[in-house]
Amino acid sequence: MGFDLRYNFINTFRSVDAWRNNILLNAQGGLLPGFKQRRTVLGMQQSSFQMDPGSAGTANSGGRAPMGLTAGELTIQRTALQHRQDPLKSAEGNLASLGIQGNGFFAVAESLNPGARVLMTRDGSFNWKVTGLDENSNPRYQLVNGQGLYVLRAGDIETNSSSPNFMKVRRLPPIGAVDGNGNPLAPEETGPPGMLGSRDGILDSANDPRSNPLKGVPSYVTGNDGKEALTSSGGNVSQLAILRVPNQADLNISSFGPTIYNFSLNTLGGSTVRTLSQLYDEVSNATMNPNGEFPVVGNRVEQVDAQVALQLSIIENQTADFVFKNLSTMLQEYNNSQDQLINLIK
Repeated sequence: MGFDLRYNFINTFRSVDAWRNNILLNAQGGLLPGFKQRRTVLGMQQSSFQMDPGSAGTANSGGRAPMGLTAGELTIQRTALQHRQDPLKSAEGNLASLGIQGNGFFAVAESLNPGARVLMTRDGSFNWKVTGLDENSNPRYQLVNGQGLYVLRAGDIETNSSSPNFMKVRRLPPIGAVDGNGNPLAPEETGPPGMLGSRDGILDSANDPRSNPLKGVPSYVTGNDGKEALTSSGGNVSQLAILRVPNQADLNISSFGPTIYNFSLNTLGGSTVRTLSQLYDEVSNATMNPNGEFPVVGNRVEQVDAQVALQLSIIENQTADFVFKNLSTMLQEYNNSQDQLINLIK
């Protein structure tokens, strides 16, 4: 088949369509807590076609140089997740909602079975879910997100990088298990995974965590004077898992929606798990945040300003429209020139 520039146009139009789809995703995502925009990185790919291989010279005549055409087409090199700190907005009194500040992700899993994959999110729109009764016949509450994914503790995640289940849900010893010396294991190292409701929540026969801040997480609550104030609950001891991930721009959007991310090979290596209490220790030592801000705050969710997100998407979409219109004009002119050439040959 001979060279036809229209194939390059087709591929370029496909790239522009993918670019515009990403712009639409960014515009819609401005309404979602914890959403991070994806930046489209455009590139150019060249393709060549040899029209005449040329010929070698002889003693009586010179040679003829090869003749060819080179055409370019627009490509999507990658889409990079953009991570910046967005404002923490009120969760309208939902004490289970958490706003995360600084570097990190909440760890969630679609199942609490050992080996289940660990996902990550900045969307802290969580709720308590009753999942049965504990050993004292009290309701067992577990923290879940809007898609029903379970929020994990640090001890729920396999952190041994040599294990085939690295960054997956661990199998934990039963409650009351002891170590080799007969000493009881720490509560966060035993029992079913995901039991934030029994370990980090304020839970006894008279209280359930749905009306109380999560243990170890400062929350904004409304006082008798009608004003919000930041209060702590149960000190700074919390086993809530915070994932630290390298190369965050390469995270993949999962099938659970644009605010839930999968590990990629480029992000899995070097990933670490910290407990929230460890992060609080870093804050108190001014090693993580010199301003002393809390890494996680209750009754808040991180959310980009929807108006700003929409304006940025409109500007980028205008650029994409400009490219599309010029490509359409160029394609029309190319088709006309091809028709004229055919008519001339006839």
